[in-house]
Amino acid sequence: MTGMRSYNELSPRSLNILLIMGDKNAKVGAENDSCDRAIGRHGCGARNNNANIKLKLRKVKQQGQGKRQLEIGKLKCQNINKEFVLELRNRFCALADSTDEDPDIQTKWETIKNTYVEAATKILGYRDKKNKEWLTPSTWQKIEQIKQLKVKILNTKSLRLQKQVQEAYKTKDKEVKKSAMNDKRAFVAMLACKAEGAARRGEMGAVYKITKQLCGKNSSQSAPVKDKDGNNLLTESEQAARWVQHFREVLNCPEPEHPANPTPADNIGLLNINTSPPTETEVRSAIQITKDGKAAGSDSIHAEMLKADLNTSVKVLTDLFRNIWDKNVIPVDWEGLIAKIPKKGNLQNCNNWRGITLLSIPSKVFCRILLGRIDTAIDTKLRQEQAGFRKGRGCTDQIFTLRNIIEQCLEWNYPLYINFIDFQKAFDSLHRDTLWKIVQSYGVTPKLIALIKMFYHRFECSVITNGNLTDWFPVKSGVRQGCIISPILLLIAIDWSMRKTTSDKPRGIQWTLFTQLEDLDYADDLAILSTNHTHLQEKTDRTDRFEHKYLQNPSLHIWDVYSRTNQSCICIGQTLGPEPVHPASCSQRLTHPNISHPAPAAFRGLQLLLRSFKGNVSARSSMK
Repeated sequence: MTGMRSYNELSPRSLNILLIMGDKNAKVGAENDSCDRAIGRHGCGARNNNANIKLKLRKVKQQGQGKRQLEIGKLKCQNINKEFVLELRNRFCALADSTDEDPDIQTKWETIKNTYVEAATKILGYRDKKNKEWLTPSTWQKIEQIKQLKVKILNTKSLRLQKQVQEAYKTKDKEVKKSAMNDKRAFVAMLACKAEGAARRGEMGAVYKITKQLCGKNSSQSAPVKDKDGNNLLTESEQAARWVQHFREVLNCPEPEHPANPTPADNIGLLNINTSPPTETEVRSAIQITKDGKAAGSDSIHAEMLKADLNTSVKVLTDLFRNIWDKNVIPVDWEGLIAKIPKKGNLQNCNNWRGITLLSIPSKVFCRILLGRIDTAIDTKLRQEQAGFRKGRGCTDQIFTLRNIIEQCLEWNYPLYINFIDFQKAFDSLHRDTLWKIVQSYGVTPKLIALIKMFYHRFECSVITNGNLTDWFPVKSGVRQGCIISPILLLIAIDWSMRKTTSDKPRGIQWTLFTQLEDLDYADDLAILSTNHTHLQEKTDRTDRFEHKYLQNPSLHIWDVYSRTNQSCICIGQTLGPEPVHPASCSQRLTHPNISHPAPAAFRGLQLLLRSFKGNVSARSSMK
């Protein structure tokens, strides 16, 4: 009896080998879509549930092609920063003695890129993905103990011993939950302190990031998307192909029927812009201005890596940029990686995602030098009504001006019509050939235009989805998202369009004794002003007509038409086309006589920011 009890209390070895035998009832079917590594190309019948289970076990999970992230945060440590600088200098010194006398631009760039990445990999290493980072080491130790108790429960044959282990498991489980709860509260309190410090320093990006973390929302995760007909796409390859199809359509718009052909500026009309190769002073200033904490492009070089050893970075990049400047050729891998950002609505629809292009940081440094050459000169040529992407101006200035206009019209009983217009996907639909002609008509020198155009020659992008990179596809329309030169190019195109719209005759409101105010602009968001309905319709039609001359997929989106007559304030319909804009029974957002919120969208956005900040502060007090 004792021997039998001892035999029953024996437990198997902790290291078990699981053997999965064949299933005679499994039918894999005739197709091997997405399972070509598990089954052959020939089969018969229809796939059943047994085969799905078998293929799931057999199928090898595809590893992500996305690059691992470097631990850039370690550069904040002074000792590690010194090690990285020393490693970087040693590598460049060794290359100075062994490189060819006159390598081409691509070879020179590959050498610079590999040197930075290899030095960072050796000194900084890669970032480890942390799950539930709020758990402390003591809590993780308790979790390991509870795992061991779980194994004992499964391996114990004696009912008496199994019951004892289960009691210990329940006790330890309560300890783990209590410890995890305390860790979570301490972690939230720590985040609230970080939010307070970031708000005091004016780092609103950090405040917003902490707010999302406190809310527990991770909107950056990819969702399974549907095809254009609304059918579900089950495999990763089908979803990747759908993303390529979507962004290829968005970034490759059809040609305009009648593109504009503005007259280029003559030698007298050319702007006084320096066209000599970049200097070390310009490169140094461009690197210092580049913001930290931005995602790297396909080369994995971060701004912090360039700033760690500024003298070395200035020396190697100045030599590279001068070669690019003289030969009008850029490295072939200065391409773009499209990161998907979710918007509102059903995330299974690709149209509810916005693409942000991740570009090479060194290429951004070069573009910043170009922007510094043309920004001041172009700013003098733009209309005063434009406040987007211009130094010393902003959206709040336009809101303040528009509010004063509405209040004065109410006070003096003056008629006012406002048409709020947005150019849909203006960045992605600019016709490039027309854009270069418009830029040339504003007096930009041919040398700088050629340098800007080389970034668009054979420009390709790939979409980041589920940690993988899709196939590369060409981008033939619009300006590059994420490039610092793109806003000024868009402003030039919008400025040309609005000059043509308002050039025939005045249709605005009286601004001074001899001038009229036709519109208020913030990039591609316009507020067209008139004193009567006829003039408002004429300007809207002319805006739509000239839009078709430089946009490849023109589409005006009229948000609201605001009318202030002698009797009342009404909000008119949201239509555009050959039919005139007519009153409709829609939202009465601007009907209040004292105009408490003339720009509701902007004020709602400001209120959300204030609520987010207050939420971070209150989170700390609620945890005490």
